[in-house]
Amino acid sequence: MTAPRRALAAGLAVTVVYVASAILSGRLSPLARRPLLDGFAPPPPYRWVKPPPSLAASNEKPSAGSFTIDLDPTDGSAAGVFSTDDNQASIALGGGAIPPLQGDRSVLLQINPLAPAARASIPGGRHLVGNVYRMTASYRPSRSPVGTLQQPGQVVLAYPSSPDLLLHGHTLLSSTDGKSWRAVPSTDSIAQQLVQASVSRLGYFAVGESTSGTRRHTPTGTILYRVFIFGGIAIVAVAILIAELRIRRKNRRTKRRPPRRRPPPARKRIDPWRD
Repeated sequence: MTAPRRALAAGLAVTVVYVASAILSGRLSPLARRPLLDGFAPPPPYRWVKPPPSLAASNEKPSAGSFTIDLDPTDGSAAGVFSTDDNQASIALGGGAIPPLQGDRSVLLQINPLAPAARASIPGGRHLVGNVYRMTASYRPSRSPVGTLQQPGQVVLAYPSSPDLLLHGHTLLSSTDGKSWRAVPSTDSIAQQLVQASVSRLGYFAVGESTSGTRRHTPTGTILYRVFIFGGIAIVAVAILIAELRIRRKNRRTKRRPPRRRPPPARKRIDPWRD
């Protein structure tokens, strides 16, 4: 492959990798997500503990998580992000969020998905959607429960699409018993179907959805972004095609050109009068 063809191929590869990364990187870790205007790749199907009847046949079991966090005897826990394998529930803890406890060397953090309780008290104007996640932490080897965090952790929960196809507001709900819930000030990423909020204690967490919704629409920024990305791919592809056609035309000309012949060597003239 010639240098121009290699350069054009590399340009197309970079463009494709960028687009693929923009689409897929969000699923690697919910806490690493950032709104990409509005995105154009829908999140994967939600995994229910107790799915609606219409989704029961295709539903996959949600993941739980169990993590061991080392404790420094002076500074406490190290910073880290802890997510279930399906990325539906995550918590980020800063350094020292869990204080040290004399005699304990680590903390066991567990994230378990649960079905919502039959009779739950939800703040007005909302209903609970998706799974309930119970997050607990206990010291090891003493098994003492972790109380208040020394600095707030960031909880991120995914939520399922609304069956009415409207846009609803979402809020993180917190509970100590899984029945009586309170709303926590949250950031709602509607495009990625994620809610994020700061919490000072572990416990039960879920997503509350507003009962009213608005009609979906595609923002202008998203349209322009899509035009830019796919237009860039088209331009690179056309450039590669043009370069390929030029190379083939050059090769055909080279084949048609007859080979150059060297002139025969000049004959030596003999002077008959010279001795």
